[in-house]
Amino acid sequence: MMMKSTMESTSLLRPTWIDVDLDMVSSNVRQLKAFIGEKVHLMAVVKANAYGYGILEIARTALASGATWLGVATLDEALVLRREVSKDSPILVLGFVPPEHLSLASRSNITVTCISLYWAQEATRYVREPLDFHLKIDTGQLALFNEFLKIIPNRTEKIVHCANSGATLYHSEKPFFNMVRCGKALTGPPNEPLKQLLPIRLQTVISIHSILDLVKQVNASEKIGYGGEYTTTETQWIGTVPIGYADGLHQYFKATGVLVEGKRLPIVGRIAMDQLMIGLDRKYPVGTRVTFIGQQDNQTIMADEVAREANIPRSEMDNSDTDTYFEFKTYEEFWKERLKLNYDCTLKLWYSLPDTLPTNDNNRVRRHTRKQQRARFRKIKHYLVYCSLLKKTSLKKKMKSTGK
Repeated sequence: MMMKSTMESTSLLRPTWIDVDLDMVSSNVRQLKAFIGEKVHLMAVVKANAYGYGILEIARTALASGATWLGVATLDEALVLRREVSKDSPILVLGFVPPEHLSLASRSNITVTCISLYWAQEATRYVREPLDFHLKIDTGQLALFNEFLKIIPNRTEKIVHCANSGATLYHSEKPFFNMVRCGKALTGPPNEPLKQLLPIRLQTVISIHSILDLVKQVNASEKIGYGGEYTTTETQWIGTVPIGYADGLHQYFKATGVLVEGKRLPIVGRIAMDQLMIGLDRKYPVGTRVTFIGQQDNQTIMADEVAREANIPRSEMDNSDTDTYFEFKTYEEFWKERLKLNYDCTLKLWYSLPDTLPTNDNNRVRRHTRKQQRARFRKIKHYLVYCSLLKKTSLKKKMKSTGK
């Protein structure tokens, strides 16, 4: 039983997390729907794991708050949503779907995108049943798009859309047609510097936190971190934080620093794989919260600021640690699932369960980053593979046969 206890606790020990406020997601969706009007569909674009924030729970929240379509990048994402989120809500794959998989899309009631004449010709070789598709037109300009629509027969009976989050919120002509596609706007202003121009008040729903796990005073002329890039000039308090570049926190994210008790403090030295150091202005207790993106008191670090200082697009920063799906759970669901765990589990259950941490608020969920999860997975990989193949064989019997 000690082994089981160790594996279960692994997911809860590292105090580094992303907060996703689902109440704010719901508020953003409701405001977007009110802004575009009752006759216009709102597609919630949740591609790339909802921009890194959790495809399943963001999709569920969006649909419950007024979105009528879901948009994804791949057929794989669409199938996950069809299985886990909604059996009948329209889902559009915005990206390429191999023609040989179109029958699967048809059986799953998933709409695909016709991206070229060649794709359409290939599709006719495989499709043997009705298939819903949207025709992608690369005009590059709204005026040309309007001209093209004139040759479409029965246009009023079709779904027409060309506006993403930016065009929906900022374009003076409001090119809504009868559907808009919003992804970034679900989780906050799509462009923070232009926030004052927004016609509605969107709230930023994401914050990233960790804690001080070690606080020590070092003398002047001490070198800090790998390569000794930072040298103290006087006696200084240094704090260690359990987050690093394996979590997507790259060296060029250092410029904006962190927040500790409402003060902005610098990251010093090189960011290591799983930890970093910050220069403190005084001694702080171990366990003090450290915020990388979010607010403490009257100080705020926005994702746009971090991206601007790092000279990268914000969307690349948001997704820097994400390569697959996360399943968010409420506090009750989390513990209900944990109580079901046993040694006849599958690899999938073990691998997906640590995605979330419980909080006291059912509408706020906490998850570890994907790279943290992969690191934990590597540490217990032999147990996970064993559980996946074990099926009904007892753990005790298997351990005895392997000599462990």
